[in-house]
Amino acid sequence: MADVAVNDQAVDAITFLVVLFLGEGASRKVAAKYNPVTLPDESVGDGIDRR
Repeated sequence: MADVAVNDQAVDAITFLVVLFLGEGASRKVAAKYNPVTLPDESVGDGIDRR
C-alpha cells in the first residue's frame, strides 16, 4: 500500500511541474500580446539618419 502512495505523490509532482511549465509559456504569450513593448519618445527619433 505504501508503494501506491509514493507513486501517487510522484505523479502529482510531475503533473504540477508540467502544468507550471505550460502555464508559464502561456502567460508570456498572453502578456506579450496585450502588453507590447513601447519605446520612450526620446529613443524613437524623427526618421532622419544623422551619422
